[in-house]
Amino acid sequence: MKYVKCPKCELNYIQENEVYCNLCNPKMQGKSITDAEVEYETLLQLRREAHKAYTQSTEMFRAYRRNREAR
Repeated sequence: MKYVKCPKCELNYIQENEVYCNLCNPKMQGKSITDAEVEYETLLQLRREAHKAYTQSTEMFRAYRRNREAR
């Protein structure tokens, strides 16, 4: 893979098949970087909640199987 400078900011390097770098791409879509960060943080929070729910259900299943209380 060959790396080239981003044509928009000329600071960051991108792969040859990409159009803009990660910093310029949200700006080109009419979003600011903070909007992209908020979306990313929201996605991370949803994944954490899903993992927590999965962990709790797995723990309850194991407790039921062993016929004892959950931790």
